[in-house]
This record gives sequence, C-alpha cells and structure tokens, in this order.
Amino acid sequence: MSHEAYYSTCAIDVSRESFHITSLQACGRRIILGCSDGLIRVFEDRSQPNDKADYKPTFSSESFTRKSVDQLEVFPLEGIMLSLSDQILRLHSFPSLEVRQEFDTKSRGCLSFVTNHTTSKKGPTSSFMLCLSLKRRIHVYEWSDSQFAFGFRKEINLPETPRKMGWASGMSIACSFYREYKILDCKTEKLTTIFPFGKRHAVICRMESTNEVLLTKNNHGICVDQYGKPTRTEPIEWSEPPNFVLYCRPYVIAATSKAVDVRFVSNRLPVQVINFNKATMVATTFLGEKMVVAANAEQVLQMTPVSPNDQLEELVAKCNFETALMLIEEDLNDVKWRENRATLRRKVRTQYGYHLYNQREFETALQLFQATETNPRQVLALFPQMLPKGQCKNVTHPVDHIVGIEKREDLFKAVGALIAYLEHLRNRFKINPSYFKSTSTSSATAHTNTGRLSSSSSQQEMPLNTLVDTALVFVFLEIDNPNQPSRALLTFLSQETACDLAVTEEILTTRGRFRELVAFYKTREMHESALKLLKKVGHDDKKNKKKHKKKQPKETAQLSLHGPNPTIEYLIELAPYREYQDLVITYAEWVVKEYPLEGLRIFTGDPRENGGDGDGDHGVDDGGDAKNGTTTKEHKRSTIPARLVLKLLKSWCGPSIVVMYLEKYLKNTNNTMAALHNELVFLYLDLIQKARISGLGGNKAGPSSSSSSS
Repeated sequence: MSHEAYYSTCAIDVSRESFHITSLQACGRRIILGCSDGLIRVFEDRSQPNDKADYKPTFSSESFTRKSVDQLEVFPLEGIMLSLSDQILRLHSFPSLEVRQEFDTKSRGCLSFVTNHTTSKKGPTSSFMLCLSLKRRIHVYEWSDSQFAFGFRKEINLPETPRKMGWASGMSIACSFYREYKILDCKTEKLTTIFPFGKRHAVICRMESTNEVLLTKNNHGICVDQYGKPTRTEPIEWSEPPNFVLYCRPYVIAATSKAVDVRFVSNRLPVQVINFNKATMVATTFLGEKMVVAANAEQVLQMTPVSPNDQLEELVAKCNFETALMLIEEDLNDVKWRENRATLRRKVRTQYGYHLYNQREFETALQLFQATETNPRQVLALFPQMLPKGQCKNVTHPVDHIVGIEKREDLFKAVGALIAYLEHLRNRFKINPSYFKSTSTSSATAHTNTGRLSSSSSQQEMPLNTLVDTALVFVFLEIDNPNQPSRALLTFLSQETACDLAVTEEILTTRGRFRELVAFYKTREMHESALKLLKKVGHDDKKNKKKHKKKQPKETAQLSLHGPNPTIEYLIELAPYREYQDLVITYAEWVVKEYPLEGLRIFTGDPRENGGDGDGDHGVDDGGDAKNGTTTKEHKRSTIPARLVLKLLKSWCGPSIVVMYLEKYLKNTNNTMAALHNELVFLYLDLIQKARISGLGGNKAGPSSSSSSS
C-alpha cells in the first residue's frame, strides 16, 4: 500500500434484518439500498461535521414488487431515480421514491440498463440517453424535461442477448455477450467484437473523464476506447477477478471477495487495500465530496476520501515521489488544488531531488533542481568540496536529512553531473543576465573583469555568476589527472569568465596549473601578472634543466611552460599594440639576455623556428590574441621603433645579435631608411675587425661569413 486514499468505516449493517442488500447507490449524505424484499431503503447520515458517520433509515419505497431490486441509479440534478426489479424498469421521483413511469410492455424482460448521464461544469449532458438490455435486442430511450419521462426512440436487434452494458462515448456502448465483449454503435447499429472476457463473469466500468471503458478479463482490466481499441499498453492486474469496478478519478476501485482494492489507473500500482469480505458492488456520490460506498449482502462500507494535500504529505513522507507527482497532475475538481498545482509540483520535485541526491543519483537530482529552478546556492551547498571557503554557508534546505558526500567514487560521480548543471547556469546567464542578479545575495561583492576584488577575503557571498564559474574551476581540477592533465580547464579559462580572482589564483598556484593561470590572466588582460609568472617558470627551467629533459608524456610536455618560448609567444602578441610597448620591453629583457637567438622573434614577429629548447609545443595557447583574449591567426608586427630596439639590443647583448635583428628586420619590412642600412654596415665592419684581431676571420672574412659565424 503506497498511502491512504480513503478513510473507511462500516456505515450500515443489516445482518440482523430479514432482507439483504442487492443494489446500491449514494447521493450526498444519503445511501440508497435496493433490497431482496423488493423495497428501496434510504439511509441518511445524521452526524455532525467531523464526527463519525451515523446513518439512520429515513424512509423506504412502497411495495411495488416482491422480487429483489437488481439495479439502481440516481440522477440528483434531474430529481429522478431508475430501479430494475422483476425485469421491469421504473422511474421514480427522488428523494420521494414515488413511481412516475413504468416502462411499457415492450421493455418488459429488461436484464440491465445503462445511461450516458454525466455531470460537468455546465451541468448534465445535453442529450440524456437510456439503453435497456432485453432478449436479443436493445431499446433506446431519450429523456424529455417537458414530459418528465423517457421517450422511446428505437429498437436494435442483436444476434444474441447482451448481459451487461457500459456506456463508452458518444452513442457507443460496450456489451458483454455469452463469451465476449462487443462495441455497439447505437446510430449505425454496427456491432464490433473486442475480445473474450475469460472464464469469470464480465465487468464493465465506464471511465467518464478519459472517454474509456475498462473491461475485465479474468483478473486483468483492459482499457479501450469507443471503437474497442486498447488505449493503454499494460493492463491493470488484480490478485483475483473483481466482482465490480468503479472509476473515481484518479483511482480505479475494485470489489473482490476479500477486500476493496484501490489503485492508480495511470501506473496501475496498488494504493490501498481495505479489508471487506464478499464485496459485490461499489458506488460513488454525485453531489458534495466524492464519497465511495461498497457493499456486500449485509453491510455497507463508507470510504471518505482523504484530502489531496494530506495524501500528498503522506506520499512525500514515504518517499513515494513519483506517485505524489502523478497525483498532482490529476484534475481532482478542486479549485484550490488547481490553483496551487504549480507550487506543489515545484515543492515535491525539489524534495524528490534531495531524495535522489541522498540515494547518490546525482544526475537525475540536478536535472530536477534545474527543472524546478531551485536556488543555485541551495544546490551548490550540497557539494561543499567544489566551493571556495566561506561560500553557501548560510543556506537552509527544505529537508531535515542530507547525506554528505564522503566516498571518493561518490564525489567523482557527483562532479560529472555537476558540470552539466553549472554549464546550464552559465548558458542561462548568457540568455538572461538578470537571472543571476535576482538570485544573488545583497551582500555579494560586485565583480569586475579586471579588478582584484575577492569575496573570499571578506567572507562575503560571491555574486552567483562568480560562484558558478569558480566552482567550475574546482570541478575541472577534481576530474583532471595530474599526470596527464586534459585541456578542459585550459579551454574554459581561455574564454571570458567571472571566476573570483584571488580564489582562482590560489587554487591554480597550489595545484601547479600555471598554464591555465596564464590563460586566466590573459582573458582578464592582466598581462603583467601573466608575464611575471612566465618569467618565474622560465627561470626555473634553467635551474632544473636536467629534470625537464627527462622523457615526459606528450600531453604533459604540451602543457609545460618551461623555457623562453611561452613568454616569447605572449610578447609577440602584445608587441603590435602601442599601449603595451613598455611591458613588452620590460619582459623581453630577460629572454633576450638568456636566450638571445629565440628572443629576437619578439621584435621581428617571425613564427617560431625549429630548435628552441626541444620540449615540444610550449606556447601559451593556440594563437590567441593577448589583447582581447580572442583567437586569431592574423600576423601583426611589432610597433616598437627599430631604433629603440637597436638601443635595447646593444645594451642587452653583443653586436652579432644586433646584426641578426637588422638583417631580419630589413628583409621583412623592405625598409629603405639609410640610417638603418648604415648601422648594419658599421656592425659588419666592427665584426670583421674583431675577427681579424682575434685571428679567426683572416683575409677571407666577409659580411656573410661574419654573420654565419656569429
């Protein structure tokens, strides 16, 4: 049993009477019994609200037959009731039970009857039809308000006698014959076979709100439409064949020999089992709350519906969240229920998400949080390992018990699901930037793209977009293999992010992820910080040359920042911009002094030549524009004046390097300035003179040999 849908109590007991119950109906606070002695007895609940039901007999019909009353049906809006006794159908006023019409001799021998009567917001159906089952034929009647009686419309002849009937939809009725079910179209008189009903007797139940008919086949219930075609893939299955079935949205209630079985139609799962022996009939009220009554020959069981909110609370308390969500989607003819449906759905989905989190189903849990738009801080607080210190500490959760993540395998599983959730938040911010503002706390520190504000230093809550991007850094670091780091974090930090500066610097420095830190600085145009780091790592390369010359995995080598090349590539990208001229000169000095041949590329803008330090691809990125963080393949030359470069090179290194610069510069630019050409000639002469003095050049020394020797 998933939950309690009905409160049950014995309403009427006639075990000591001389008659037994043969048919049953309910209307408001009244229960109408058809009895074996031919009388119709009305019992009314005289109890006060919220008290136990107290049914007292109020009146009974006159004795119009000595045979049992086999079938009853009340129509309170029309103020009438139909009764079938001794194969004669009678029309009564209700609640007086006065006989107003006894159907003519053509309709004597009636075995059962069925109507298309229904109630809705607009009242009863526009055309109130009645069908009588007789031997090998059906009579069709229509209600007339002016005459306050049913008028005969047509007779339909059949090849065999219909035993039971149930209205399907429109003018179609489902009939059980000797061995099988058939659908009869009362307009065209077409009869369509559905399927045999098995070894036990047939039961037909009309499902008004869904325009379906439920037909039993042994202990299975199969739903069909007005054409007899199955509407659901799986049948309802009971422990034994039911004696009677009633549909009371959202439940189907079956009377069996041992109990009254209540279950959902949509998922066919049992909801409640009420012990009640030999139940043969079930009915529901048309007015007021939808009370259900079940009866056997001696007793009537009253089933009062539990309020939807109470059912929902019980389902959530028992962690039956899928059933709870199913109940929320049902239209229970309750105005307040419909108005609060969205709120209830969100609340239950959120609690379901926490339940799945505790069950370590992180992906589904985060999808529910995403669908319900749960406060992202509330969600991220569930993953404290992936948050900077001091973040989401004051978050309260709508559940009492949360199972923290302690096992390593659980954390890895959670991180994989968290990436998709954080990416969803980032995409949402791109579409609607105000989303983060609406969910940020008032104490959050404002984030700037280039500033050095740190929310962690003041223990304030970060702005939500900052928290999300910073959490992504933690997540990528968690899933990365330190021995073979992937490019996921580098790719993320190479684009514009809102990561907290101080926290990101600290975590990347602690983990030794300098390449990612350089990319992070670059996107924020913090070029001096990036170049300081590149200089530090580049100097470390010279101190630990032997260590870095050892064979490394290809991926590790490609992500290394050791040597001069990363700084050179970075400065080449800055050199074309005049505002960075001083910065380029400052950080070009150590490169040119320590690696003069490679350092010249900073000023000539030449692509990196083969050779270098032999460590593979050590560039900062794949061709990004250091000024704005964009990726471009366009080659731009340095804007630093050649005369200034000459002055710097003369102070940093020997004349041979200056010669190499001038040669490349004049070749690449086709510059015709006489002063530069003269400078190159003087440098050649100076080198030749020095070579002769040292005895290395001899008479054969010339400009080209000087250049090559240098």
